[in-house]
Amino acid sequence: MSDRTVTSLTNPTVKAVRALHLRKARDETGLFVAEGLKIVTEAVETGHAPAILMYGAEAGGHPLLRQAISATRAGGGEVIEVTTEILAKVSRRDNPQAVVGVFHQVFMPLEALAPSSAPCFVALHRV
Repeated sequence: MSDRTVTSLTNPTVKAVRALHLRKARDETGLFVAEGLKIVTEAVETGHAPAILMYGAEAGGHPLLRQAISATRAGGGEVIEVTTEILAKVSRRDNPQAVVGVFHQVFMPLEALAPSSAPCFVALHRV
């Protein structure tokens, strides 16, 4: 799958990513937004490729971004170069990140966890 560039704030993918800030959209799609190259890289390193990877031109040459792009493509995801304005639109931060990943939510019942599989777990209930 080849990369594409999006410059319109009214693009359907931009609108869909922006909608993921609403719980209803996350529940309906099973997707969520992760902002920043560090968190996207950590997800990729743990075997979770983005369904959609958006990045600004300023991050384009970063080696970690290239790895995230490769993982996204390998997982059948969509890679999109976007403008700073679009990053600001899909971001929830005052200072938008140059990389935004959209990931599939992963849920697992407590009885399915192997206590020795990780040194630490975080469990959230009714957040």
